[in-house]
Amino acid sequence: MAIFQISVESVLSHSIDTGVRNGATGPRRADIDPADFIGHLPGIILIDIEGENEQGQGIVRYRVVGTREVANRQNDPTGQCVEEGFFAKSIETALHAYESVRAHRDAIFEPLSFVTPEGVRIDEESILLPLSENGTDVSQILVYSENRDAKKPPPLRPAASDFRI
Repeated sequence: MAIFQISVESVLSHSIDTGVRNGATGPRRADIDPADFIGHLPGIILIDIEGENEQGQGIVRYRVVGTREVANRQNDPTGQCVEEGFFAKSIETALHAYESVRAHRDAIFEPLSFVTPEGVRIDEESILLPLSENGTDVSQILVYSENRDAKKPPPLRPAASDFRI
């Protein structure tokens, strides 16, 4: 069962419907008004597709990264290629998800669970939504993520203060 708020589901559903009604394979960035879900902007990532590499896969770059996403990563990857600033189990996992959205021109829902290099467990659910400026090719990907447990995830190792002497 997804944990996304109904307002986000409604906005994304409306955006998909608008794009389809307009004859497109998905919504355009212009079909989505961030004012409709201001409270969720901290969990938003907007990724640009900057053409294809030699293998025919999309070149993906972070255009906008919400403040909650920046805090989770402990850095701001805005402007970086995904290979430089990814936040996933592995670079292959991150690129595969974005390439699937780009190649299939379809939204995907991803429950994610992984441990960061710093030892923090991440349990979240993400939706990746393709955006198309020309109605055919995916030019951007809108990502929205929420922690499955809204509380800060527990550390993998007990803190020194957890021990009493």
